Amino acid sequence: MHTTLRSVHLPVLAVSALLLGAPPLNAEEGHWWLRAGPAFVDFKNDVTLKAPLLGGEIPGASAEVKDNVTVAAEIGYNFTDNWAVGLTIGYPPTTELKAGGSLKGLGKLGSITYGPAALTAQYRFTNFGKFQPYLGAGWSYMLVLDSKDKAVSGLNVDDVNGAVFQAGFEYRNSDSMGLFVDVKRFCLEAEATGNAPASMGGIPVKADIVLDPTVYTAGVVFYF
Repeated sequence: MHTTLRSVHLPVLAVSALLLGAPPLNAEEGHWWLRAGPAFVDFKNDVTLKAPLLGGEIPGASAEVKDNVTVAAEIGYNFTDNWAVGLTIGYPPTTELKAGGSLKGLGKLGSITYGPAALTAQYRFTNFGKFQPYLGAGWSYMLVLDSKDKAVSGLNVDDVNGAVFQAGFEYRNSDSMGLFVDVKRFCLEAEATGNAPASMGGIPVKADIVLDPTVYTAGVVFYF
């Protein structure tokens, strides 16, 4: 696959301005936190398959990206009572691209192993006692670690990046621990390239994939 990278300048500048402009907590008030738990990756599955040598889209063809279950962790720091920054990483899952429609007989087109990451600025609502909702936004990066051929040979995918939006809440059981539920929506688009099977003449094929995964995470948050 070949992925079109987007410009990151505006989101990075916005996050930087937000954090630089926020008054810092004094040492005894500031603290780090770590959220960790299982995560479900739900892909949008908007895939367009093309054969450039045949002049465009393959009639009636479709494909889907398999959803994943993995483990995610987010480490962050509170700059004020309300503002924080968090870095999310996940254990690299493997997803599969499966053919559908007129190409359903091909089965699995290929698979990729990827490492998701996101950096977000977050606003925490602190006027509900132990229950603390939060909202966030920032930038994400999907590092492609490996790709394997199935029906499509020479499968290729580059890293991809895009915006990410976040919402969730924490319930603080104590000063050191709590529970959380988190939802992130990633805006990611990729371009996959490879060669069709011999039964189709081995011609070059391309897939424009709107990944846009929604990642649901729940687990334990530690404060330190």
